[in-house]
Amino acid sequence: MAETHAGRDERQRRDRAGLYPSPGNHLEAHREEVLDKPRGDVGVARLRVPNNPERLAYRLHRVTGLVLLAYFIAHAASMGGMLAGYTWLAEPAAAIVSSKVLRFTVAVTAVFHGLNGLRLIAVEVLGLGLGKPEIPRPPYLSTSLRSAQRLLLRFVIVLAGLAAALTAYLLIAW
Repeated sequence: MAETHAGRDERQRRDRAGLYPSPGNHLEAHREEVLDKPRGDVGVARLRVPNNPERLAYRLHRVTGLVLLAYFIAHAASMGGMLAGYTWLAEPAAAIVSSKVLRFTVAVTAVFHGLNGLRLIAVEVLGLGLGKPEIPRPPYLSTSLRSAQRLLLRFVIVLAGLAAALTAYLLIAW
């Protein structure tokens, strides 16, 4: 309650001193609006940016990396168990690792993770598809997501979709 009262007193003090913007000064009004908002969560929840496929690719890249890591750990445990003679551990692990659903998931995540990694190397290391630098203006749209990068990201998503369809076909046919 004391913080709310202190915030109100600060606003009144600034208003009396003429520090609040006039109605025509939208930049100052926007600045005050942003500064008055509570920060809230700074974790994963702050990654929600509408109409930004780059954030979606960022999240999917992280998730697919974790899925592949979990698969490699399970695969190493099952193969290592077989080599060491621990068949009681190796048989259930091999049954899990060899399921068709898991094979499909691993194939699709590996293709997307690999293609998205190549896209990231092309953009961040080689600088391909970067737009011309501009002065940021509201609504603060990234210049790099307007042309070549967005096209490259769509290409990666389409190729991952085709790989998913091919993998599903091969798993069902065999």
